[in-house]
Amino acid sequence: MGEPRKRLGATLERVAFKTSRLAEFSGRRELVTQTGHTIEDCISPTRGAQGNALKTLVAMPFALDGKTGTTMIGMWDSAIIL
Repeated sequence: MGEPRKRLGATLERVAFKTSRLAEFSGRRELVTQTGHTIEDCISPTRGAQGNALKTLVAMPFALDGKTGTTMIGMWDSAIIL
């Protein structure tokens, strides 16, 4: 093919560095940038709303079958598994 061309001018030297991943998620500005919502826009569900959601999950097997349904609930690593 021919001889490779020689590069003229400055070359880019890449240097690896460490940064904290926590900084990407912990600041208010980063949260707004990533989600598009302010902290005031975020509303957490109440205990009552969480209980209602759990009731619907427990009844789901019966609703799908129409006659019988079994729900197994267990705990693993502080999480409820249905």
